[in-house]
Amino acid sequence: MFKKTQRRAAAGFTLLELLFVIGIIAILMGITASGYIAYIRHARETRCHDKIVQAEIALSKMKGMTGWPSIIINNVKNNEGLLDENVCRKFTHSSNIFTQTENASHLLRGADRFGIVTVWAETFLEENPKASKTTDIPGGGTVRDHIFRFSVDKEDSPGVCVANVGGVTIKVRKTAIVWCCGANGEFEPYGADGSDDIYSWTDDQVVK
Repeated sequence: MFKKTQRRAAAGFTLLELLFVIGIIAILMGITASGYIAYIRHARETRCHDKIVQAEIALSKMKGMTGWPSIIINNVKNNEGLLDENVCRKFTHSSNIFTQTENASHLLRGADRFGIVTVWAETFLEENPKASKTTDIPGGGTVRDHIFRFSVDKEDSPGVCVANVGGVTIKVRKTAIVWCCGANGEFEPYGADGSDDIYSWTDDQVVK
């Protein structure tokens, strides 16, 4: 009996045991990979949120310093919340918060509001210098969809911003607000379940 046990041990793993070990390793790798992907997604969302908050602060300061009427900053021509390009030049020169402001080599300089885009578009534009506003972003949407949206308060209602967010008109108790789509490149209606849009305000600041 002792000799038989010795022979089996010398033979090494059986095929079933080997498959079992491979299965365990695959499961562990899957758990690790999914955790890493979730971490990267959360890190990008956090960085994008920080970026729009900085943009809001800079926009509020710019409005206070320039004294420009809200109609100029809000660019009412398209009612989309896209910042007027002339305002953007002033905005970016007075704000050192956008990675593509000074040394942008891609052809969108100016057209993409000087790099005022989501982190997903920012990464894509760095790798694709010849992209246009209609170029698709791998995660979803076009470059244009990933441009930040803005609103500032009006003279007849100081301290309250009115904006069309995903097709829903809202009022927010702030001097300026900034928002953007998430990784999917789509603007969902404000407050919709599963929306990955990112806002510079909290829900309790919305006028009900």
